[in-house]
Amino acid sequence: MRRSDMLQSVVKGLLLLGLACVGVVEAQLQTVSYAQSIVPNIVNPERGFYYATETTLSSYENLADTMEEVPAGVTLLYRNYFLDNCLDKDLPNDFLLTLPKEFDLVRRAGMKMIPRFAYSDKLSVKVKDAKPAVVLRHIKQLSRVLTDNTDVIFLLQAGFVGVWGEWYYTTNFPANSPERDSVIAALLTVIPANRQLALRTPVFKQKFLNSKKAVSSAGEASDTSKPAARLSIHDDCYLMDETDAGTYRDNADKVYMATEASVGLAFGGETCASTKLATSCSSALSYMKKTFTTYLNNGYHPAVLKQWRLGGCFDEVRDRMGYRLVAQQGKFSSKASPGGTVSFELSVKNDGYSPPVNPRDVEVILQGSTRRCVARLDGINPKAWASGSVFTLSANLKLPQGMPLGAYRLLLNLPDPIPSLRARKEYRMVLANTDVTITPERTNDLKHTVQIVQAQGSPTSAPAGSVDVSCL
Repeated sequence: MRRSDMLQSVVKGLLLLGLACVGVVEAQLQTVSYAQSIVPNIVNPERGFYYATETTLSSYENLADTMEEVPAGVTLLYRNYFLDNCLDKDLPNDFLLTLPKEFDLVRRAGMKMIPRFAYSDKLSVKVKDAKPAVVLRHIKQLSRVLTDNTDVIFLLQAGFVGVWGEWYYTTNFPANSPERDSVIAALLTVIPANRQLALRTPVFKQKFLNSKKAVSSAGEASDTSKPAARLSIHDDCYLMDETDAGTYRDNADKVYMATEASVGLAFGGETCASTKLATSCSSALSYMKKTFTTYLNNGYHPAVLKQWRLGGCFDEVRDRMGYRLVAQQGKFSSKASPGGTVSFELSVKNDGYSPPVNPRDVEVILQGSTRRCVARLDGINPKAWASGSVFTLSANLKLPQGMPLGAYRLLLNLPDPIPSLRARKEYRMVLANTDVTITPERTNDLKHTVQIVQAQGSPTSAPAGSVDVSCL
């Protein structure tokens, strides 16, 4: 071989080696395993025990007077508004002006509300609800308030019909009447498609849809163009007996409800009687797991809650209702260069009883000493984070060319996607592992540092489908 040819071969070899080294820098992955021990009573939005409150229009009790009674760690507030003095007239303007202020109290507290409207809280009253035309007028009057405050509405319970709004003891809405369906239809028009309307029993949903086919996948449950994906079930005699005081006609109704709850159509309510079934810890825990329970009243029935405490299962009920996210393992790039890519793969187990109910954003944050760089992972459906399942969040993160060199901590951010709440730390989901540090901003520190170093040549091209990283 001539001397010049040999020199060219050496140069080519060095160039190839250099390019390979750049690729190796960006391909080096580090595996991080997470402790499976769990933080007790971890606070997360849109799940768990709710604090219940109510008021009547005839003797109004402002929400501000009771907010200080909400226990620490409770993120849901149920409120039943009894429109008792409006059976035959419009809702008063002062009430319509008060409602936004109450939603704002909930917002400031970092909570979400489960509102319900009804006309009577007593079986003894002669007229238990308004006539259908009046109810529809009231729903229309409430539409602006509900729409404007969707950000802090967890879900809306149908209400309006019957004592307590439970659709049973009623004056003006007999069973199977078309007027019941008109109430459901009207309510679906006044709350945005990304919020669920909870009905009292499965049969009300089935009759409204004229179908007994259950929503059975996370994809179906997220297709809010269809009413089936927007209607869930609440049970206000939870665990009373085999039918929960008529909530279920038969086992098929239970299967229908549980199938839908398993894919993110919220199921919950309150216990109503101190029965053997309700007070048994083994029965309660089994039922919650089978029904994918997301939320329950923290004050009723007091005898049932007392027995759960005495039986040693109250803490498990509190901690596993709804979702509980536990990181399993991460595989992350240890080094990368500006303009290159960081590989991100995190497996997470949902150890709770149900998947998350409402939409949720997922962000990966590279936190440096002076800069924060963020990538938003689109197309992730939290309803697919099924109870008991392990799911994977993964992406190739394309770094900007001008990204400053240095060490970056890897964080996971799970914010509320609604703009008014996106920056609010109270509305961010956090992982439950004891070894995952929750930052003051309620992001999850994944115990990994990525070194951003200068590339020796051009970095390898980003794989197709890479997610852009923006530095702030």
